[in-house]
Amino acid sequence: TAPVLTVASAASGGDVQTSIDTLSRYFAALNAHDFPTAHGLLSAAKQAKLPLEKMASGADTSHDTDIVVESIGPEAGGVVAIVTFTSTQSAEDSRTGDECTRWRVRYELVPYGLTWLIDDSTGVAGARPDSSC
Repeated sequence: TAPVLTVASAASGGDVQTSIDTLSRYFAALNAHDFPTAHGLLSAAKQAKLPLEKMASGADTSHDTDIVVESIGPEAGGVVAIVTFTSTQSAEDSRTGDECTRWRVRYELVPYGLTWLIDDSTGVAGARPDSSC
């Protein structure tokens, strides 16, 4: 099968590779509308902010493409990835009200057992993470 995402730049190390695997599984689950699996790749703190029902209702018409990890590496006890992607969705499921949205998101991942989970997602350097295509 084709990879879900492309990695443009990455630090070396097992934690980074495991984090890339988490992001790949996360986007694959979202695109398959397998929200329980996607939600399971979030930390408990992130799950509390984004309950499964809210995730599912906000992404039930979306599909992500052109997923690129611009950079990924260790930072402050975790791993930080800058990821760009394009999502298509019904206009009512979009923050911008459009059927096509470009994203640039800073994902913070934290260790959990032998894997890494998404703990936060924000715009890069305080910028809005999304814009219309």
